[in-house]
Amino acid sequence: MFCKASVNEDLEKLRKKDNLIDWIDLRITYAIKDPQKNLDFLLDSEKQLWRKPQNAEEQTAWLYLLINEAYYLLNSSNITQSINKYEEAYDYFLKHQLNIDVEEFILKPLGNNYTRIGDYERAVFILNKSLALAKNEKRDTITASIYNNLAISYRTQQNLDKALFSVKQGLNYCKPNNRIYGILYATYTDILFDLQQEDEALKTAKVAIHTLEKKQNTLHWLASAKTIMANIYLHQKKLKEASIFYDKAVVLLKKDIHSSRKRELAYIYTQKSILNNLKNDPKSALNDVDQALSLLIEEYKVTNTFPTKQQLYPENRLQLALYQKATVLSDLGRYGEALNGYKLAFETSEQLRSDYTYNSSKKKLQDEAKDIAEKIIETSYLLWQRTNKKIYSETILEISEKTKGRILLDDLMARQEKIASSNKTYADIINLEKNLAYLEKQKRVKSNKEIESKIEDLRFQISSLKKNKNISNYSLDISAQEMISKIPDQTDVIIFFVGKKKIYCCYVTNKGIQQIKTITNASQFESETLGFLDSFYFHGPQNMINSPKSFYSASQRLSQTIFKDLNLNNNHQLWIVKDGILNFISFDGLIMSGEFNNQIRNWPFLIKQKSITYKYSLFQFAEAQDKTVKSFSGFFLSNTENGSIEIPSVNLEYTKLKQIISGNFYKNERATLTNFKESLNESDIIHISSHAYVGENKDEPVLELFKDKFYMFETGLSAHIPSLVILNACQTADGKYINGEGVESLGRSFLATGSHGVISSLWPVNDESGANVLISFYQHLETNNSPQQSLRLAKLEWINNLENPKIMALPYYWDSLVYTGSDLQVNLNRAFGWMPYTLILACVTVIIISYLLRRNLIKQKIKNHNQPNNTTNKSI
Repeated sequence: MFCKASVNEDLEKLRKKDNLIDWIDLRITYAIKDPQKNLDFLLDSEKQLWRKPQNAEEQTAWLYLLINEAYYLLNSSNITQSINKYEEAYDYFLKHQLNIDVEEFILKPLGNNYTRIGDYERAVFILNKSLALAKNEKRDTITASIYNNLAISYRTQQNLDKALFSVKQGLNYCKPNNRIYGILYATYTDILFDLQQEDEALKTAKVAIHTLEKKQNTLHWLASAKTIMANIYLHQKKLKEASIFYDKAVVLLKKDIHSSRKRELAYIYTQKSILNNLKNDPKSALNDVDQALSLLIEEYKVTNTFPTKQQLYPENRLQLALYQKATVLSDLGRYGEALNGYKLAFETSEQLRSDYTYNSSKKKLQDEAKDIAEKIIETSYLLWQRTNKKIYSETILEISEKTKGRILLDDLMARQEKIASSNKTYADIINLEKNLAYLEKQKRVKSNKEIESKIEDLRFQISSLKKNKNISNYSLDISAQEMISKIPDQTDVIIFFVGKKKIYCCYVTNKGIQQIKTITNASQFESETLGFLDSFYFHGPQNMINSPKSFYSASQRLSQTIFKDLNLNNNHQLWIVKDGILNFISFDGLIMSGEFNNQIRNWPFLIKQKSITYKYSLFQFAEAQDKTVKSFSGFFLSNTENGSIEIPSVNLEYTKLKQIISGNFYKNERATLTNFKESLNESDIIHISSHAYVGENKDEPVLELFKDKFYMFETGLSAHIPSLVILNACQTADGKYINGEGVESLGRSFLATGSHGVISSLWPVNDESGANVLISFYQHLETNNSPQQSLRLAKLEWINNLENPKIMALPYYWDSLVYTGSDLQVNLNRAFGWMPYTLILACVTVIIISYLLRRNLIKQKIKNHNQPNNTTNKSI
């Protein structure tokens, strides 16, 4: 056995001899004799190093040290630190191009680690790199194994088509007598289960188990296959069969002496807890989940309490165990303890997202976190009703806020840091982002594998730069009282939380939380609201025109469901923080009360009672902005290079606004991408009247200029961003809804890059009404300086305009445009019209003519005075 004292003596001798290779080898050899005990000794190697490796042999030895550190950190359940070490090893390999099996020793375990913490985009990137190497070297078994890991990553992202493809590709690279064949079938089972093909899943699970039982060193994978089978039985409520297979999996993992399987064991104990809770055996359920927690947290002892917040770390299995224990306690009626558990599970989710660098991974995590948030709000609401304690209502407000616009906040804070910082890393990130945007546009024109590969490389480089420099996501740690203090006087705020069971409406003023209302049966509300929007807004105005009474009734039912029993102050402005299906509603046009009548202008629209501003979150856009905005640039596309139909209303808008505002005006051919990007960098106000659209999956908001397109991802490339953006184009407030985030729209992208306010549209804008409402908007903006108030006055003016046909007062025509963001003060630079110029010119002309006439008269008098007298005098 090694003695640490003698090892230190030998290390010192090697140091004196400058024998770096043997020095590294001895540190590794000593550490791995008892990794758990000696891990710190191994990790201390860099501090003890007297010089850097200088040749390929020394560099290879150092690389193996990094790999060993990463491996044993993983086995000690330090996944985040393990990832950091593997990344360090990969960077070192790329820098020095050393001759090692990089896919086996670095890429494969690194990809697996990303999968463990849910950072699936980085996992997929690394696994694809590893796959290319394995294929190139014709290493079929490793290729099959990597395909399996890719399938796991894609499955967890719920990209089941790619997951299924990866499994089938992997099976092509291995024979039925190979253990990876059984492992692939286990993953295949998981995918089929997610596809709700349970009978097929049971068949593939049996193939996996049959294959793996015949192989050596497959205890872990065999346990995984049996766990999957147990999960299927659990879902089918076949609790006896599920229990048998969970127990078998536990026995197999405990036999696996080659490595620590604490995470896997913890997961099985959590599943057993779910099973026992279904069997109405809460005692066993609590014991099982406590076993899981004790495996995941070394300091945690099996007890009726929860771990402390300080003991938490980013681990999805820990999050699952905390959530399960809270659920058991909630079912027992121990709501206070359950609330603590749900909060800890949510905190674990927050820790997981802190280092995520890909938005797609954050989106998935936020979707999952919203389910936990719903449990916290549900439990807090129950306790608030029972006790009337302020702490529970404040918890509802705080958690609701933490499920709003989190990626938007990350983007906004990162942009501010990049602009303010002199850190070279930010400059490098900005350059990479510009290159990425260029390639993304190229991909839209003509996609190929080379471009897609370069895009993935750039994304990973940006991600790595952020991780290496500890550029983390923004942590939203704000109390209810802090949020409440940001609300101005005479302002009512409604914050919605749309859960799977209920919808919560939190009514707040700067005096505190006034009411919390629930709408039961969230799924029914969502279905009815979607039907309302689909029928009367998303497919044109015909149904509203043909069936005004039906619209009136449906709109009134919706408004009653939302606002009934909320005692809002009639004299206050209203801020609305939307969620879920409510993101697609413009509240201005809702019918509030009264009987139907044919006089549409007299209908009791909410806009007549309230001045409404929309916000992605209360925290981000609560405070009024003191910034005064003046400089204006407008882009007017009555036609594009490829267009065939002229839009007269854009010409009207262009002509009228030039009479109101002084600024830069770009029409048709002059509305180029270059001019647009320059204006983004120079103007306080950007106005765009153009075509806009979103893709079939609402994931590609696009704005059309004369010869080019401007994509949502390009907004973040400008060094400056306008404070106010007006988007008079179709569906610029529409896009893909991200649960726990909001709608990813073109309007949102401007807010994410620093705009304080955006006017955008929820459905296709009617050309005539859209132009006239915005002309009126600027006329009102000249006098009251508030964009939100000016938009409201413009809408009311349109409704009450007796010159318009009666049907044009229907909300479809005037209610698409909405204001989102903060209060702003706008002082327009007014244009000089032709009349002032004409009067000035006329006055100047009169003065000049008068002056010339007077001057000529004087000249003539002088001439006459100086002329000799030619009359002959006669003598007398």
